[in-house]
Amino acid sequence: MSDRKKKIIIVSQYFPPETGAAASRMGDLSKHLSLGNYEVTVLTEIPNYPEGRITEGYSFRFLQKEKVGKAQIFRSFVLPTKRRNFTERAIFYGSFFLGTLINSFRLPAADIVMGTSPSPLTALSAWFISRIKGAKFVLDIRDLWPASIISLTQMKSGLVVFLLKKLEKFLYNRADLISLAIPGFRGHISGVVDKPKKYIDLLNGAPDDFFEVEESNVSIDGLPNLDDKFVVFFSGNHGIAQAMDTLIKAADMLRESNKIHFLFVGNGICKPAMIEMSKEFGLTNTTFLGSQPRNDMPHIISMASLCVVPLQRLPIFEHAMPSKMFEYMARGKPIILSVQGEAKTLLEKSGGGICIEPECHEELVDTILLLSNNENKMSQMGIAGREFVRNNYKKSVIIENFSKALKEVLK
Repeated sequence: MSDRKKKIIIVSQYFPPETGAAASRMGDLSKHLSLGNYEVTVLTEIPNYPEGRITEGYSFRFLQKEKVGKAQIFRSFVLPTKRRNFTERAIFYGSFFLGTLINSFRLPAADIVMGTSPSPLTALSAWFISRIKGAKFVLDIRDLWPASIISLTQMKSGLVVFLLKKLEKFLYNRADLISLAIPGFRGHISGVVDKPKKYIDLLNGAPDDFFEVEESNVSIDGLPNLDDKFVVFFSGNHGIAQAMDTLIKAADMLRESNKIHFLFVGNGICKPAMIEMSKEFGLTNTTFLGSQPRNDMPHIISMASLCVVPLQRLPIFEHAMPSKMFEYMARGKPIILSVQGEAKTLLEKSGGGICIEPECHEELVDTILLLSNNENKMSQMGIAGREFVRNNYKKSVIIENFSKALKEVLK
């Protein structure tokens, strides 16, 4: 491979300043690659997620360009929606797909085009761009579609599922390299493809600055004084998969405690129902904040006494590895994890928290009470988790290994 910088186009529907695991994943990836031996171009949507409206500072245009660090960002047309039902999701994903196809002809040359899925339409757009650019196609898999959709919606057949399965196989078979957020995805993909594929683990780790940023106060609208509280913390997507009602039920059982307070940071399809449920129960021990700037999250997590990572009790989530788990541990916070499978194995190995049964608010309450009365145990878990993630899941190291795999693809 020559000494010139290689050119990579990353196609991702989500990208900072949007919040969430996908935006953070692609933002960190573009940053680290652009600081290395790559000229990075990102094709993404005009920021609107998760609120479903264009972010302040941007406008409803077909294409906007900006520079983020050393990366060139092309922000493409999208029709923002709240994604509350199939129609709204189809409009959201479909409009971005069409916008990227049209805007693809305005992108620079590339040696590699990388598409991240979900949505598989975004990955399909990346494959199309790789063809017109004569570039290698790298497929990044953050979640298994349509398998996860089938699990969450019970939509086991029909035209949509049939087409998604066909698209899934099409993309896997045409990828020159498949990067995986979860190593356990290999088994599923190997059962779909026609011939063996090249894989690289691109794991959900912790950004380097989560280890480095010192604790400091952050001014947030709507945040009460929690200095004397034992703060049970959740951040990120308030979605169906997260079984958020479990947390509200736990808060209800702990309503008589003057010490324990639940702090929710983020947005999602289930958030309105959570707020309404909290009001119906008459809870005063819950606080709901919207999505916060990514740079503030290390400070906000530091407000937590312990952090919770819940998911529904579904077989598909046995391969889940929630990115928030790494971020919490990087900030030295003990975790209560209600997820089975690979995430449970990792947390038990780290010593950074306690694993409980999914969707069991009674066990969640018991574990919160146990830890709230054992400061020494919480401190030990926080230290153990932080060191485990520092030694094994720093994003800079993960992305450097990924960069080496890209070089092999180009040989």
